Amino acid sequence: MIGTLLLAGFLLGGQDPGEDPNPPPALYTVVVTAKSQAIHDKESFTGFKDRLKKAMPHLEFQKCLAVSGPREGLEDWRITGDARVKFDPAKLRQVFLDIKIQKMEIDVEGEAVSVDGKLEFVCHYSGWRVALQPRKKREGEKKQPENLLDEMRRHMSAKETHFSVRGDIIASPTGCAIEVEECRTVPPPKPEKKKEAGD
Repeated sequence: MIGTLLLAGFLLGGQDPGEDPNPPPALYTVVVTAKSQAIHDKESFTGFKDRLKKAMPHLEFQKCLAVSGPREGLEDWRITGDARVKFDPAKLRQVFLDIKIQKMEIDVEGEAVSVDGKLEFVCHYSGWRVALQPRKKREGEKKQPENLLDEMRRHMSAKETHFSVRGDIIASPTGCAIEVEECRTVPPPKPEKKKEAGD
């Protein structure tokens, strides 16, 4: 009897019990390394979160952790964003006001495309387009880091064009670029379901 009722509900347009009718949006992660000074004063910290919510409601502050080692005195501010909305690094910098930002890192999924011999990244869902660059040698490093763009090109020649990339966001002639620190292939994004009329 129960099985009959479940089948009837499905035939009438009911949702598959094993499928989430409202799946959470895909996310990207931004880590801002900055020196906050007195930001942990309750009023100042609340002010930061209020500015973020007002200026960029698709972003959500997760946590702030102190950074030890040679960058002592700095903190990593972890923020997640709705992948359906284009990320705006300049706007996020404005939210930090007088908090001194050292660098901004992003971890995001998208499709790599070759334009005039250079790689660009079209982020899944939002279509945010950003240049890709190899990571530069950092102070204290003895060897030049591996150019992961070469690895990405090898995958692209095998028709594997979708990646998850992580790296610092830097200025570029086209606006900004990601210096690729890590990359891995990922499946293409699932098409978003269109809402039925009347939903």
